[in-house]
Amino acid sequence: MKRSHFLKLIGLSIAAPVFGQTSTKKNSKTNTNRDKRADDITNYGALSDGKTDASSAIRACLKANSSAYIPMTTHGFIAGDIVVNQSKIHGNGTLIRKNKSSYTLLTKGSNCEVNGIVFKSQGSKYTNGVSDIIIGESSKSIRIHNCKFESSHYCTISADKNSDSDLKLTYKSPVKSIVISKNIFSGKYSRALYLHSVEDLQIIDNIIKETLYDGIRLRQRIKKCIISKNLFNDIGIKKHQDSQDAIDTYWSGEELIISDNIIKNCSKNAIEVKGVSPDSTGATGKVVISGNEILNTAYSAIHISSGASKTTKVKDFVIANNIIKKAGTVGAKRGNAAIFIRHGVESLVISSNIISENNSRGIFLANLEKDQGAIKNVTISANNLVDNGNKDEGYAILSSGVENCIISANNIENKNGLQKVAIAITDQKGKSSKAVISSNIISSNHKETILYNKKNKNIKVVNNLIN
Repeated sequence: MKRSHFLKLIGLSIAAPVFGQTSTKKNSKTNTNRDKRADDITNYGALSDGKTDASSAIRACLKANSSAYIPMTTHGFIAGDIVVNQSKIHGNGTLIRKNKSSYTLLTKGSNCEVNGIVFKSQGSKYTNGVSDIIIGESSKSIRIHNCKFESSHYCTISADKNSDSDLKLTYKSPVKSIVISKNIFSGKYSRALYLHSVEDLQIIDNIIKETLYDGIRLRQRIKKCIISKNLFNDIGIKKHQDSQDAIDTYWSGEELIISDNIIKNCSKNAIEVKGVSPDSTGATGKVVISGNEILNTAYSAIHISSGASKTTKVKDFVIANNIIKKAGTVGAKRGNAAIFIRHGVESLVISSNIISENNSRGIFLANLEKDQGAIKNVTISANNLVDNGNKDEGYAILSSGVENCIISANNIENKNGLQKVAIAITDQKGKSSKAVISSNIISSNHKETILYNKKNKNIKVVNNLIN
């Protein structure tokens, strides 16, 4: 081979890799541009500088893509009054509700999704009547998940009303098929969730903590609702001692399931179900409260009633398989009990609960509303009731003026000496008790094991084991 041909071959072999490297660099640059999401709001001029309003950029992005991607940045994006109409807001970045906005996002239409966003507000001043997300009228199939709510205003998610007044609703019909899951609510809100007019509602697998008042507040026109596998902690500020429940309902709906939640440290009740709507048009029915762990509430762990001055009863309740400890830390005030059935309840089963170390009473059927008919058709069975009481008062089960009550197969033990009475049945004026007390196992060191009016022929006590 001639020397000149050999040098040409060497030159070609060297040139090829050089050409290849140049091509790779160009492709790398092209791929970087291609990898940037089409629905990234920064493509539409959104700036994350802590001062520029990104609302217009987000609206333009939604209009072009039916979705908006919020990227993670140092300062987040200031925005407000964004309508999400059959669209998706997603990402791992932060939306900061701008001052004077009534909301950050408002859902509209069907199949809206909010996923992975951190919600904050400008400044730290509490803002009344404001939400991070409003579920708008006629919304359907809405999913809000994997978000963090860290603002300081009235509530994170609302539907229909968003104020202390529940009497007037504005939606012509309920919104439907709402899923709120895997979120963390940790801002200084009055209520994390405040919902009216919702059908087919799931609130599942969330963390709700450090609210000023309620964790979840449900009001009228709520139907088919599941509240499950949530963690509640430090609910309410202690100085108010009102409207500070982990779950507070006041509705005229049907089919409510509250199950498998962990609830700790409430400034009032853990679960309160007040069953008749403000206009008395309907009452709650078909309610299951099951599998919850409840620890350390100022008042009752579970509180059920028809509501003040209501003549319509709530009915068809099952309270089962719950673990309740250290309820009623303020003592016997306001009729406290681990499970407090205040008045206006018909058809109730309380079964297989572990109720221990609660201050004053374990289970209390009270009949406190004089205008309401007697609590009726109640079964209390297979519960473990241990050490419920304080130095002044202690009852495992106290039933007052209940019509048709079965108390059977419960295990009742007094180890610390504070649970002075195992079972007590009392009459009320105009409400004479009818009860069967049977097959309970009761430790003998109670001051009174079974206390009732022996002149009342409608009370039967049989086959109890006292040892």
